[in-house]
Amino acid sequence: MEATKEMKREEEEEEEAFYLELGPNPVRFEEISTINNVFFDEANKQVFAVRASGAIGVVVRGLDEKITINFRLEDKGEIKSIKFSVGNKILAVQRTPKSVEFINFIPDLSSSEYSQECKTRNAKVTGFCWTSAYEIVFVTDFSLEFYQVLPEKRSLKLLKSQSLNVNWFVYCPDSSVVLASTTVLGNVIQPYHFKPGSMTKLSKFEVEVPLVPKPAKLCLQERDISMASIYGQLFVAVLRHTVRTTAQPGAEVLLYHLPKDGPCRKQHVLKLNTTGRFAVNVVDNLFIVHHQTSKTSLVFDIRMGKEFDGHVNIHYPVLPPASIRPYALQSRAGPTAALAPAPIPFELYSSSWIVFQPNIIIDAKLGCLCTLQLCLEPVLDAFSDRSRLMEFLLQRRECRSVMLTVCRQLLYAARQESLPTVAAVFDKLNQVYHEWLSTELAYQQAFHRSNITTTSTTTIVTTSTTIIITTIVTTIVTTSTTTIVTTSTTTIVTTSTTTIVTTSTTTIITTIVTTSTTSTTTSTTTIITTSTTSTTTIITTSTATVPDTRPGRGSWVSGSVWVSGTRLRPLG
Repeated sequence: MEATKEMKREEEEEEEAFYLELGPNPVRFEEISTINNVFFDEANKQVFAVRASGAIGVVVRGLDEKITINFRLEDKGEIKSIKFSVGNKILAVQRTPKSVEFINFIPDLSSSEYSQECKTRNAKVTGFCWTSAYEIVFVTDFSLEFYQVLPEKRSLKLLKSQSLNVNWFVYCPDSSVVLASTTVLGNVIQPYHFKPGSMTKLSKFEVEVPLVPKPAKLCLQERDISMASIYGQLFVAVLRHTVRTTAQPGAEVLLYHLPKDGPCRKQHVLKLNTTGRFAVNVVDNLFIVHHQTSKTSLVFDIRMGKEFDGHVNIHYPVLPPASIRPYALQSRAGPTAALAPAPIPFELYSSSWIVFQPNIIIDAKLGCLCTLQLCLEPVLDAFSDRSRLMEFLLQRRECRSVMLTVCRQLLYAARQESLPTVAAVFDKLNQVYHEWLSTELAYQQAFHRSNITTTSTTTIVTTSTTIIITTIVTTIVTTSTTTIVTTSTTTIVTTSTTTIVTTSTTTIITTIVTTSTTSTTTSTTTIITTSTTSTTTIITTSTATVPDTRPGRGSWVSGSVWVSGTRLRPLG
């Protein structure tokens, strides 16, 4: 009987399409208990299991299952936050609202603790973020303080401080951007961008609030905000549970594009058309919204199916709502030769889930960290329009085999599509390939030009004098234009080159080389004869270093049950 039920359940699962699944190698850690607290570090993707404030031991595990860090801390009170710097060089521990303690994990350096109090008077440290291996920012309720950690001296140096009333903050480690919530309503967001040795204040922006309470109070919460990179651009996602009109009830996600230079503007609105508790992830440039009540996930692609209302792009799910593929955990004891233990059921969309960006899901009750992944095979039957399906697949990683499957299906006798449909699919493929090929050829040509070195001239370089060299060169030209670029890899050189090009004539090239130690400029003036007459055209171009521009490949919210885990905190 049980076997029959199991077979029926498996058949139902095969019929249902699962676009999303949890990764096969979860990170297991000791679940939360009265003596064990759990913390997650978003920057290093590490889970800290802290027993008895570290006195019994601290176990650190990350996505790389081969690396586990074990150590003990002196019990100096409850730990509020704990994180390693980039590369696990320095450990930062916060126990009090006024200071953060540091421990070196660098060989040959002292491992005794040293601490740093916040500089702002009467301020409390609400959290901290490592921005590099030796730089850290304290976020207090009245300021942001940017420090350089000096492990050899066991001290910190204040690099910059910014006064600001802060309600809460969110940090994106991939972009090194901190969002600080200000004002009474909390809807004015001040971004800061961090680079080695510098903290840059970006343009602040205001998030729409559908209803302003009276008296005014904090409306925008940290759990409603997340940051993620989609198609190479940084977006601030704001979950809004109510809309301005009653014609379309339901929650929606507002996407604000946050450039490093320029104001932040709302560009996209994702329509959820339902209410309840939500959590968000980003997988393969797709924005995933998990809905706890229905136990389904909505998939959005901001490059597809958008409707412009005159102000922003409106989006609806590109795939039908579907659940994550059922999942089970292997027993911690592991399989044995005598008897394999039964797998542990993993409840999907559990109230104990906490979600981190971009694709991290933690079940604090089970002590498990999983990564969310996209399944492309089940997507094939979700699109009735094959051209639209191909457009979706072309934006995804690891899509080649699936696209080949689609192309085969187009020509199968049993599932053969109409000729216009086949033409539309292959036109889209050819268009993408043409764009890629054009970009690749342009890059190669630019890279080739930037590395051409003139061999027909002799250059004398000194550091204190200017030398003029004239050489006579005989050149037979069969093309319409020839560009000669003189570069120097050891000396900063300003080069002015005049080239006279005709059709099968002898040209005299005079090269004047002026050496300088302060600036670099390459200017090429080309005189091109466009016909057999004596009419000439003078074209002046400027050539500089050509960068690599080849395209790359690309907790619940509503109340306090599922919270956005964008800031380090104990789980549960």
